[in-house]
Amino acid sequence: MRRSHVSSVISLFGQLCLSVLLFSATSYSFLRAMIVRLPVALLLFRRSSGRWVCSIFVLFTVSEKGFSNVLDAEHMRTIEVPLSSLRSVENKGVRSLTDIGVFAVRGGQLLPIAYQIDELQENGLVYVDGVSDRSKSVGIGYLDPSDHVLFVWRDAGPKWQETTLTEGRVIAEFEVTNGEELRYVYLVEKSRLKSRARYVRYSAEFGQVDTGLYRLNVNPKNALMWDRFEFTPYKGKELPIDTFKLRLQSGVVLPFVKTKLNNRHIVARLKGQKVGPIRATAHYKVRVKVAGIPLMSIVMQVHHEYSRMLYDVRMRIPPIRRAMVIDPALHLFWDGHDLFGAEISVLADERLTGVADGVMTKMEDQIKDLVIKENNGIWMDTKRDMQWLLRFIPANIDDKKGDRASREAAYLYHDDAALKDRPENYNGVSPGIGFSILEFPRTGAYDFRISLDFLSQQEQFTVEQVIEQVVVPPSVKVIWF
Repeated sequence: MRRSHVSSVISLFGQLCLSVLLFSATSYSFLRAMIVRLPVALLLFRRSSGRWVCSIFVLFTVSEKGFSNVLDAEHMRTIEVPLSSLRSVENKGVRSLTDIGVFAVRGGQLLPIAYQIDELQENGLVYVDGVSDRSKSVGIGYLDPSDHVLFVWRDAGPKWQETTLTEGRVIAEFEVTNGEELRYVYLVEKSRLKSRARYVRYSAEFGQVDTGLYRLNVNPKNALMWDRFEFTPYKGKELPIDTFKLRLQSGVVLPFVKTKLNNRHIVARLKGQKVGPIRATAHYKVRVKVAGIPLMSIVMQVHHEYSRMLYDVRMRIPPIRRAMVIDPALHLFWDGHDLFGAEISVLADERLTGVADGVMTKMEDQIKDLVIKENNGIWMDTKRDMQWLLRFIPANIDDKKGDRASREAAYLYHDDAALKDRPENYNGVSPGIGFSILEFPRTGAYDFRISLDFLSQQEQFTVEQVIEQVVVPPSVKVIWF
């Protein structure tokens, strides 16, 4: 075979191998597995001094242990600092948010870090341009006491010892205490330096959020329909969470005329979004109809951070419509998939535990009857490098005619390998954890939050550490200059 033919064959073979590699790399899970487990090399054949030489270029080599350190959720914890203390600071002038940056000490120098400033409305929701009522928001576009500064704990540094900057001016110091550790960040104005780091990526068009620790795809036409959830360090054979389930049961006009709605009937339409380096906020309007009658008005904001999802829900039920439905009950829970052997604990009572085996026990029955208290939650250790905490936080219940205690939410727990409850991707609930709102207010508002916090098992958190690291927020002291 002539040398030119050999050259052509080798060139064609190299192009074919490279095409297969690039095609396979379009699969997110394949690429992630390659990064974690295997060194990847690119072999290029070239001609040198009349001979064929094989050159090996190593693209990346990352050990599984090193990858886990990057995904350390404890150090990637979001720190949120309200600027309410700005009220007591006089003669500080008007500052545009575009002139503000957040800095921390690196190698003795004050350098920019990833941050964002969320502007909160009077109702506590994040201001979303084009959706939120500007007339009910104060100081939009300018630094004011209703603003919240967000950054990641990992980026905070030691105390700054200098007194001058080459560019800009320090206007505030944040002293952050997280457990026994003390770190600092600084608000700087009039500096052109900005960090390009991002810890969350969000696409409204595709209904996708990716933080590096988890990846979630929802139906773009209804965010309450989960299509796929992936957790990067997870070592199970299948996806850890099948889907999110929402069930509304109620009588209509008469108690014996029952109706049951699920995720397909309760539709969350995206109205706006605010995507920053630390947190992505999606603003939804939710439509709920019972027997064709609009039952309630719901505004929902979903916040995605590196290791957390937060659902902020505001329900409004007009008295006339509320009178038409009898004993409504709302159930919200996450359907675990093939999590047999996972251990479940209730933070309020460590005696209430369960093990996912596809069958409910007497103790597990007690979990679903437990009334939720403040700073409470269900903790699940999957034993597959994934732990997560689910919390229900009632924010406001306004019902002058009712008994508040009867409207508090209760835990919801299912462990049934044979249960069929569509819509879902897989039969069985193994296990499912969530909450039930068993009685709605007859008038007024019902506001609540649901928080999902994720941790990798390599961190080996105990229940006490979960309370310290997740439930109890870090203390922050703000000093204005």
